[in-house]
Amino acid sequence: FFSPPGRGGVVPPPQPGTPEWEEAYPGTGRGPSEPVAGWADLMCRCWAQSASARPAFPEVTAAMSGLFNAAKARKRAARQAASTNTNTAGAGGGPAAPAAAAAGPK
Repeated sequence: FFSPPGRGGVVPPPQPGTPEWEEAYPGTGRGPSEPVAGWADLMCRCWAQSASARPAFPEVTAAMSGLFNAAKARKRAARQAASTNTNTAGAGGGPAAPAAAAAGPK
């Protein structure tokens, strides 16, 4: 993040529920969607006004690891669902015939 000239401090990103959030995402009532559930909560906690309310770094890394694993699992599930839909689409899009059937009669 950045320190604007003359402000002498770091400016946090807009947080949900603040006027800055509405300025950043006008008319939407909300900002971009979360990559995974829990992401926005972690970001808000990391940028808490009070340093004592912010999570310690080991907690952040553990939470990020969990969020990363959840994102990977969601992506894997989406790929599997897309693969299943492609394989069951019919008209040549189905699964390959078993080897015995493909070889023809004996």
